[in-house]
Amino acid sequence: MTVAQLQAALGRLATRPASAPARDIEVRPLVVATPPPVAGLPWRYGVTNVIALPVDPLLVHVYWELLPDEVARVRGALGSAWDGAQQVLRAYEVTAASAHNGDGAWMVAHSRHHFDSDVGGDLSSYYVHLWSPEQTLIFELGWRSRAGRFVAAARSNMVRTPRNAPCGGVERWMTVRNGRIVTTPPGAIPGGDAAAHGPEPDEPAPWSATFPAHRGWGGRR
Repeated sequence: MTVAQLQAALGRLATRPASAPARDIEVRPLVVATPPPVAGLPWRYGVTNVIALPVDPLLVHVYWELLPDEVARVRGALGSAWDGAQQVLRAYEVTAASAHNGDGAWMVAHSRHHFDSDVGGDLSSYYVHLWSPEQTLIFELGWRSRAGRFVAAARSNMVRTPRNAPCGGVERWMTVRNGRIVTTPPGAIPGGDAAAHGPEPDEPAPWSATFPAHRGWGGRR
């Protein structure tokens, strides 16, 4: 490149317009969409409570919530025996008639016998399996020391499990024809005695009636 060519190149560079200043870049914060809260029951209610519900003749479901104050009270009552104490759910067998003679404390004190189910401190519910149906029970949640001393933190409601067999009494058979209850023929009753189950076929059934169709099944053919 000659001197003249170099001077011409430098002249063109000097006359080039200055570049535009850099624009300010807008920085927007990252927004993360959070899902809406799921409707449902809360995990905690902030109250000490023990609830017992019968599931079937041989099973009861018990769930609970304990506040720290109740745990501290039990710990203070056990004193040095707290070390090694086991949290248990104690079931007391009571009689239904005793409900009319006193409150839960009175029924627990006069219970015929009781049994314990060991429950861990991280549990909040337990299924208690029973040995026979028609049991009337009250539960207490607490701690049992190594020496066998038990201090309750909370007491449940009284619960009674149902029977595991049909109710006694005279069977009453029913025959529905064209939306009306008619007398059941004696031969239609399995192993039955006509006199024990209803009137003769030529007599009107004393409970005859017409079921309205809006009940969902009455009146259908």
